[in-house]
Amino acid sequence: MPGSSGDGIAGIVPQQHLKHPKHPKHRADNNKLGFGERGFIDMASIPGREWYRHAVHAPGEWSAHGAEMFPAIHEAIRRGDSAGTDKIIASVAATLRRAAGMLAA
Repeated sequence: MPGSSGDGIAGIVPQQHLKHPKHPKHRADNNKLGFGERGFIDMASIPGREWYRHAVHAPGEWSAHGAEMFPAIHEAIRRGDSAGTDKIIASVAATLRRAAGMLAA
């Protein structure tokens, strides 16, 4: 059984993954993928649901399991809050520009 011989990660991860090249380009690409998601965090969050800070997706306000795209914008529109909607759109747009800059660097 993999991993049962006490050989740690080598027993459960194929050997070719343990010998992955440490080329700087690979590391840079992996860092973009791994840390790039942080660029989508909007500290303004979703009004009324401040624990959700991702600008692009969050669980739906009423569906719980279904993801909603641009949740803060959708919820402001549903509330009929046009001034709040404009402010949220500006915040989300700034977050997306920041994330694009992080991923393009």
